[in-house]
Amino acid sequence: MKTNRTLKFRVGAVALFTILLIALPGVLNASNPPAFSNGSLKGSYSVLMINWTSDPSRTEDLVGVFDFDGAGKVSITSFTDNKVGNLTTGTGSGTYSVKTNGSGSMNITLTNGDSGIFGIVINAAGKGFQMMCTNCGGDPNVLSATAVATGGSSFSNASLKGNYEFLSTQWPTPQD
Repeated sequence: MKTNRTLKFRVGAVALFTILLIALPGVLNASNPPAFSNGSLKGSYSVLMINWTSDPSRTEDLVGVFDFDGAGKVSITSFTDNKVGNLTTGTGSGTYSVKTNGSGSMNITLTNGDSGIFGIVINAAGKGFQMMCTNCGGDPNVLSATAVATGGSSFSNASLKGNYEFLSTQWPTPQD
């Protein structure tokens, strides 16, 4: 009878130890958010930027490819800017800084003369980030952007194969 209790205790202790060995690292990692750095932004990201305004004479949208070196420098390898129906294309460059909590700032200048300082926040997987202009030459509108890692560096028309969904939004202007 004594041996049976000892065996049950040992089996129970081994089972508990095994559960803790398997579960504990996950629990510990879940409570510790990842530490971010400039290296968290490395590679190519596609960016969609929108200037939210109620004034139709000041609308602006921009799409571009931002390449981060992981050490604080960003190159805008291409962009298309639609400012009130006037399209410009070009490149740009800048710097960025990421804090350990995933927030940071980016200062960019485009070849069309536009520049700005943006607040940024990286998503937990490092596969994208959000940005909002905090100093765009005194412009009172909200210029915000979403960026997603491209996952590659070489694309062609064949890259757009299959079915896609899209969302188109148009903000009405107030009628006088």
